[in-house]
Amino acid sequence: MKKLTSLIFLICFFLFLPVNGQPEQGKLFLGAASTFNLNMDNSDLFNMSFTTPTGGTNYSITGTSQLLSVPYALYARMADTAPENQNLNDVLTQNNSAGNKNIINLADPINDQDAVTKAYIDAILSRIEAIELVNFGFTDSRDGNHYDAVKIGNQTWMADNLKYLPSVNGPGTGSTSVPFYYVYGYNGTVVNEAKASGVYHAYGVLYNWPAAMAGSTSSNNNPSGVQGVCPVGWHLPSGNEWSELMTYLGGELIAGGKLKESGTIHWNSPNAAATNETGFTALPGGLRGESGTFLDIGGYGYWWTCTAYDAVDARSLNLRLDNGLLDTDLDTKSVGFSVRCLKDN
Repeated sequence: MKKLTSLIFLICFFLFLPVNGQPEQGKLFLGAASTFNLNMDNSDLFNMSFTTPTGGTNYSITGTSQLLSVPYALYARMADTAPENQNLNDVLTQNNSAGNKNIINLADPINDQDAVTKAYIDAILSRIEAIELVNFGFTDSRDGNHYDAVKIGNQTWMADNLKYLPSVNGPGTGSTSVPFYYVYGYNGTVVNEAKASGVYHAYGVLYNWPAAMAGSTSSNNNPSGVQGVCPVGWHLPSGNEWSELMTYLGGELIAGGKLKESGTIHWNSPNAAATNETGFTALPGGLRGESGTFLDIGGYGYWWTCTAYDAVDARSLNLRLDNGLLDTDLDTKSVGFSVRCLKDN
């Protein structure tokens, strides 16, 4: 019985495999003296059962049964002849009924129920993406820098100062119209040298207003609609967007303390009123001053808005070591400030 079972397994295994890559025909060898030619065309594929009463090489056919599933495997290679694009008419020509239904583009639904369903799914996906962003942060594809993010009210902010640095200059070079990028304490023009600085990794880059805007025009809208120097999907916040943050946190007199990193690792003492309860982790990155020097690291942090006041000045925000105030100001566009980006809606 073992011999019969093994032989049938061998035959079945052979029938399912092509010979020399060709499914049309093959040969089955039974012992040293007997050879059977098998015709493996489109219609007559069979499984044959054999017995050997003596256990030698003399076999007798005891039965046959047509193989039903083999053609699908053998002729799968012909699938490349099928049309690559099909429409409803193509389907109907195959004698199938569409049941008076239409093919629906769910990405652009015209049916009210489909539109409601799509809106619901889109809302869920948006919430999932927002949760992932706050939990895991994101990476700027331009340079590989990773940023944490924090949701405050209805806004999602970067929890780090921007580090994007396409070029660099020393503090003695400035302009109200030409973009310039600075790393506090670095007086050179080699980007990799500037990026090797511990100050760069802790506090990020200082941008004059043209660099922060990256060619965009002024806006005080909410949302601003100004990507500026920010990564794709983020934008440079307007004065009104900073005002929304300030209002949500209880007003300018106390909002700063809720934004500042607590302790004195980066802030100089006394770092008054700092709780960082928002997770914003505002740092005192100082500035590149109008006089062409770096100033105030450890004591003050300054951030640009995308809102110009006039041809020379633009609106900015600042925090300081001795109180919890979030102060608004006007500064000349030539100075270098930090940038915090805001997530697009």
